[in-house]
Amino acid sequence: MEILYTISLDEPELRKELADCIEYRLNEETPGFKNRGLKILKKLSIPLGKNS
Repeated sequence: MEILYTISLDEPELRKELADCIEYRLNEETPGFKNRGLKILKKLSIPLGKNS
């Protein structure tokens, strides 16, 4: 998941799809996945220019 996020920094069109996949799995996964997923969703909600 973290690797896909890193790739999405160079390929912005992946951001929406990654966010959708994480949201889809959140209710069925382990607490560790939920924690990391929510952190990545928060990062994905910030426009690309602000991450640098």
